[in-house]
Amino acid sequence: MSHWDFIIVARTRAELIADGDLIEIPWMVSNPAGLKLPVAFTRAAWDAVMDGIGAERWPTVPDALVETFLEERANRILTAAVKAVADGPSRHRRVAFDVPLYGVTLLLQVSRGDDGEPVFTVLTPDEG
Repeated sequence: MSHWDFIIVARTRAELIADGDLIEIPWMVSNPAGLKLPVAFTRAAWDAVMDGIGAERWPTVPDALVETFLEERANRILTAAVKAVADGPSRHRRVAFDVPLYGVTLLLQVSRGDDGEPVFTVLTPDEG
């Protein structure tokens, strides 16, 4: 077997979202925060700031209320990301930002989506 005999497997953004490895943020949450492109969190970034929120933690809270809470938290995190972009150096594809109240540093990265369109991904420094 030569050193060229290997297979590279790459999953699309849509596949990552379908598998739950990326969590897509609705436009109605990301747009008011100032992000005009599609946004998704990696599973690790999501768990770092949303851990313990959901039916398993609050079984008596209606799903709609939990969803509202998640959307508000995501909006606050994305607002912090937008502020870091505005305050940071221009023309960088990736910017680090601190998430207030959670003691976590995340990265906001712009890259290309499945069809070449620009998209944002929120990830942990370990994933960057």
